[in-house]
Amino acid sequence: MKTIKQMKKGYGNKITIKTGLEFGMQMHIIKLYEKLFSQYDLDFVLLSIHQVNDLEFWNQDYQRGKTQKEYNEGYYDEMLQLVKSYKNYSVLAHMDLITRYDNDGVYSFEKIKNKITEILKIVISDGKGIELNTSSKRYGLSDSTPCCDILTLYYNNRF
Repeated sequence: MKTIKQMKKGYGNKITIKTGLEFGMQMHIIKLYEKLFSQYDLDFVLLSIHQVNDLEFWNQDYQRGKTQKEYNEGYYDEMLQLVKSYKNYSVLAHMDLITRYDNDGVYSFEKIKNKITEILKIVISDGKGIELNTSSKRYGLSDSTPCCDILTLYYNNRF
Protein backbone atom coordinates (compact mmCIF):
# COMPACT_ATOMS: atom_id res chain seq x y z
CA MET A 1 0.00 0.00 0.00
CA LYS A 2 2.91 2.30 0.75
CA THR A 3 4.38 1.68 -2.72
CA ILE A 4 1.02 2.26 -4.40
CA LYS A 5 0.62 5.55 -2.53
CA GLN A 6 4.09 6.63 -3.66
CA MET A 7 3.33 5.68 -7.25
CA LYS A 8 0.05 7.62 -7.23
CA LYS A 9 1.89 10.67 -5.96
CA GLY A 10 4.79 10.22 -8.37
CA TYR A 11 2.68 9.78 -11.49
CA GLY A 12 0.15 12.45 -10.59
CA ASN A 13 -2.48 12.68 -13.30
CA LYS A 14 -0.33 11.01 -15.99
CA ILE A 15 -1.78 7.57 -15.24
CA THR A 16 -4.54 6.37 -12.96
CA ILE A 17 -3.55 3.82 -10.35
CA LYS A 18 -6.36 2.04 -8.58
CA THR A 19 -6.20 -0.21 -5.53
CA GLY A 20 -8.25 -3.35 -5.24
CA LEU A 21 -8.29 -6.58 -3.29
CA GLU A 22 -10.17 -9.84 -3.08
CA PHE A 23 -11.43 -10.78 0.34
CA GLY A 24 -12.58 -14.26 1.27
CA MET A 25 -15.36 -13.45 3.71
CA GLN A 26 -17.37 -15.41 6.24
CA MET A 27 -20.19 -14.17 8.44
CA HIS A 28 -18.26 -14.50 11.70
CA ILE A 29 -15.33 -12.35 10.51
CA ILE A 30 -17.19 -9.37 9.04
CA LYS A 31 -16.37 -7.03 11.96
CA LEU A 32 -12.70 -8.04 11.92
CA TYR A 33 -12.46 -7.41 8.17
CA GLU A 34 -14.31 -4.09 8.38
CA LYS A 35 -11.73 -2.91 10.89
CA LEU A 36 -8.96 -4.00 8.53
CA PHE A 37 -10.60 -2.44 5.44
CA SER A 38 -11.05 0.91 7.17
CA GLN A 39 -7.27 1.30 7.23
CA TYR A 40 -7.02 1.40 3.42
CA ASP A 41 -8.40 3.53 0.63
CA LEU A 42 -9.60 0.81 -1.75
CA ASP A 43 -11.14 1.50 -5.15
CA PHE A 44 -12.38 -2.02 -5.80
CA VAL A 45 -13.19 -5.00 -3.58
CA LEU A 46 -13.99 -8.54 -4.73
CA LEU A 47 -16.16 -10.36 -2.20
CA SER A 48 -15.55 -14.09 -2.33
CA ILE A 49 -16.38 -17.15 -0.28
CA HIS A 50 -13.63 -19.77 -0.11
CA GLN A 51 -14.80 -21.51 3.05
CA VAL A 52 -17.77 -21.82 5.37
CA ASN A 53 -17.39 -22.15 9.15
CA ASP A 54 -13.61 -22.04 8.63
CA LEU A 55 -13.77 -25.21 6.53
CA GLU A 56 -12.05 -25.08 3.13
CA PHE A 57 -13.62 -26.31 -0.11
CA TRP A 58 -10.40 -27.20 -1.96
CA ASN A 59 -9.42 -29.94 0.50
CA GLN A 60 -13.01 -31.22 0.96
CA ASP A 61 -13.12 -30.26 4.66
CA TYR A 62 -16.39 -28.37 4.14
CA GLN A 63 -18.00 -31.09 2.02
CA ARG A 64 -16.89 -34.02 4.20
CA GLY A 65 -19.78 -35.71 6.02
CA LYS A 66 -22.43 -33.76 4.08
CA THR A 67 -24.62 -34.69 1.17
CA GLN A 68 -24.18 -32.81 -2.09
CA LYS A 69 -27.40 -30.96 -1.33
CA GLU A 70 -26.22 -29.98 2.18
CA TYR A 71 -22.88 -28.53 1.13
CA ASN A 72 -24.22 -26.75 -1.95
CA GLU A 73 -27.16 -25.22 -0.13
CA GLY A 74 -24.99 -24.36 2.87
CA TYR A 75 -22.59 -22.53 0.58
CA TYR A 76 -25.37 -20.45 -0.98
CA ASP A 77 -26.96 -19.85 2.45
CA GLU A 78 -23.65 -18.36 3.62
CA MET A 79 -23.49 -16.22 0.48
CA LEU A 80 -27.05 -14.99 1.01
CA GLN A 81 -26.33 -14.02 4.60
CA LEU A 82 -23.15 -12.22 3.53
CA VAL A 83 -24.78 -10.10 0.82
CA LYS A 84 -27.56 -9.24 3.28
CA SER A 85 -25.09 -8.24 6.00
CA TYR A 86 -22.01 -6.88 4.24
CA LYS A 87 -22.15 -4.06 1.70
CA ASN A 88 -18.59 -2.75 1.42
CA TYR A 89 -17.65 -4.56 -1.78
CA SER A 90 -17.76 -3.87 -5.52
CA VAL A 91 -18.29 -7.28 -7.10
CA LEU A 92 -19.37 -10.70 -5.86
CA ALA A 93 -16.62 -13.04 -7.05
CA HIS A 94 -16.91 -16.51 -8.63
CA MET A 95 -20.42 -17.10 -7.35
CA ASP A 96 -20.46 -20.85 -7.82
CA LEU A 97 -16.92 -21.61 -6.67
CA ILE A 98 -18.20 -24.70 -4.84
CA THR A 99 -18.70 -26.29 -8.28
CA ARG A 100 -14.93 -26.41 -8.78
CA TYR A 101 -14.57 -28.62 -5.71
CA ASP A 102 -17.73 -30.72 -6.01
CA ASN A 103 -16.48 -34.29 -6.36
CA ASP A 104 -20.07 -35.48 -6.78
CA GLY A 105 -20.46 -33.64 -10.12
CA VAL A 106 -22.54 -30.67 -11.15
CA TYR A 107 -25.35 -29.85 -8.75
CA SER A 108 -28.46 -28.96 -10.75
CA PHE A 109 -28.99 -25.24 -11.19
CA GLU A 110 -32.74 -25.75 -10.86
CA LYS A 111 -32.24 -26.99 -7.28
CA ILE A 112 -30.56 -23.73 -6.22
CA LYS A 113 -32.12 -21.27 -8.66
CA ASN A 114 -34.45 -19.72 -6.07
CA LYS A 115 -31.61 -19.14 -3.62
CA ILE A 116 -29.37 -17.68 -6.34
CA THR A 117 -32.23 -15.45 -7.48
CA GLU A 118 -32.58 -14.13 -3.93
CA ILE A 119 -28.83 -13.47 -3.74
CA LEU A 120 -28.80 -11.69 -7.10
CA LYS A 121 -31.77 -9.50 -6.19
CA ILE A 122 -29.78 -8.15 -3.25
CA VAL A 123 -26.57 -7.81 -5.25
CA ILE A 124 -28.37 -5.93 -8.03
CA SER A 125 -30.41 -3.70 -5.70
CA ASP A 126 -27.17 -2.80 -3.89
CA GLY A 127 -25.64 -1.74 -7.24
CA LYS A 128 -23.00 -4.48 -7.16
CA GLY A 129 -21.68 -6.60 -9.99
CA ILE A 130 -20.71 -10.22 -10.34
CA GLU A 131 -17.36 -11.51 -11.55
CA LEU A 132 -16.85 -13.79 -14.53
CA ASN A 133 -13.84 -15.81 -13.41
CA THR A 134 -11.89 -17.49 -16.21
CA SER A 135 -10.29 -20.13 -13.99
CA SER A 136 -13.02 -22.55 -15.04
CA LYS A 137 -10.94 -23.23 -18.17
CA ARG A 138 -7.82 -23.99 -16.13
CA TYR A 139 -9.76 -26.36 -13.89
CA GLY A 140 -11.41 -28.13 -16.84
CA LEU A 141 -14.95 -27.24 -15.81
CA SER A 142 -17.69 -27.67 -18.38
CA ASP A 143 -19.12 -24.19 -17.79
CA SER A 144 -17.95 -20.73 -16.83
CA THR A 145 -17.67 -19.50 -13.23
CA PRO A 146 -20.34 -18.50 -12.53
CA CYS A 147 -22.22 -20.79 -14.86
CA CYS A 148 -24.12 -19.41 -17.84
CA ASP A 149 -27.42 -19.90 -15.98
CA ILE A 150 -26.28 -17.50 -13.22
CA LEU A 151 -24.91 -15.00 -15.72
CA THR A 152 -28.21 -15.06 -17.63
CA LEU A 153 -30.21 -14.65 -14.42
CA TYR A 154 -28.07 -11.65 -13.44
CA TYR A 155 -28.31 -10.09 -16.90
CA ASN A 156 -32.08 -10.52 -17.14
CA ASN A 157 -32.69 -9.02 -13.67
CA ARG A 158 -30.15 -6.22 -13.46
CA PHE A 159 -32.58 -3.43 -14.33
